[in-house]
Amino acid sequence: MNQAVYAMQYGYNVLVQIIKIYGSFIVYAFLAVVGFIILQRQKSKNKDSYLLIPIAWAILMVSLIMVAMYFTNFVFSPLRLLVFIIFLCPPFVGIALGSFVDYPTWPSWSRSARVICVGLIVIVLSIASVLILYPSQYTLSLSIQNTRSEITGMDWFFNNKDVNIVSAGWYYDPSIYSSYLLTSEQRMDRNDLSIYVTETFPYNLGYNKNVELGQSYQKMFIWS
Repeated sequence: MNQAVYAMQYGYNVLVQIIKIYGSFIVYAFLAVVGFIILQRQKSKNKDSYLLIPIAWAILMVSLIMVAMYFTNFVFSPLRLLVFIIFLCPPFVGIALGSFVDYPTWPSWSRSARVICVGLIVIVLSIASVLILYPSQYTLSLSIQNTRSEITGMDWFFNNKDVNIVSAGWYYDPSIYSSYLLTSEQRMDRNDLSIYVTETFPYNLGYNKNVELGQSYQKMFIWS
């Protein structure tokens, strides 16, 4: 909750971020619930449906464990267990999508349109899942390679450097850090936050001409 309030103070729409990160899973879980309901209704007609009941119990147990973990002091997030739910849900999702395609009371001529709709659902969910697979600006998440000291250092750097002085560094993109640390109003008047206004290091770090690295620059911050 504190992180949500913090993000809203910086001008970010928390609801949009939730939809981006968890939207595909919410749709996936909804289809699984619909599939389970359809399975229960067809239990008398399909004698093999009882074989999926243990999977449903496993999904319920994992969900309860996730909820319980929020009230404990585990060192990792309960959301890591979502992957187990995703692995267990495909049979129920398949039942929901299959029932949609073969719904008996709908006209047969609409079956092709229903097949296309199912294909689009699968494609959209797959693309949405790929977009959140790695840390990116799309999800506003940082790589696990970024340490707390780096974030703290960049926070000091942005708030203390002269905006008219460009910076230099290896694998350094100020825009990514500024999106995380600065508000949209703070970034608006800054022309030094783009990767395209940074400078590269000189050949051999300039040691072929100077004794110290700083002697290669007159007015520039160096960040490695």
